[in-house]
Amino acid sequence: MIRFPIDLRVTLMKKGLRLSPWETVIFKRPEPGVDEPEILRYRFETMHGILCFSPTLHGLAVIAVCNDMPGNGSFTVLMDALENTAYQADYPMIVGSIWNLALRRHLIVKRGYKDCKEPGCEDSVIKPLA
Repeated sequence: MIRFPIDLRVTLMKKGLRLSPWETVIFKRPEPGVDEPEILRYRFETMHGILCFSPTLHGLAVIAVCNDMPGNGSFTVLMDALENTAYQADYPMIVGSIWNLALRRHLIVKRGYKDCKEPGCEDSVIKPLA
């Protein structure tokens, strides 16, 4: 298992994210092995979801985001914290499997993400390093 980098974990916790191991769901992969990422739950203000460190793209990956009170600005604060942490640690930021076209458009147009071209990540966006 690829551990979530401790520098990212510490920095995110200092920014107010509460992180805990994701143990309640078994993710099935075709070939499980040591390259599986450690998956963490997070909570931040009214936001919660799932993060991991992507071994394929070697970056901070947001797998799920849920806002219990949409429109309160927490999404912007959360994304700023995640992006700044990834940037300071010299990792790209990935948002995976986006089904919401408005969110995809927002990430690309307003936040500088690009469509991910890596095999298996075509439905994701990535914010490359500088």
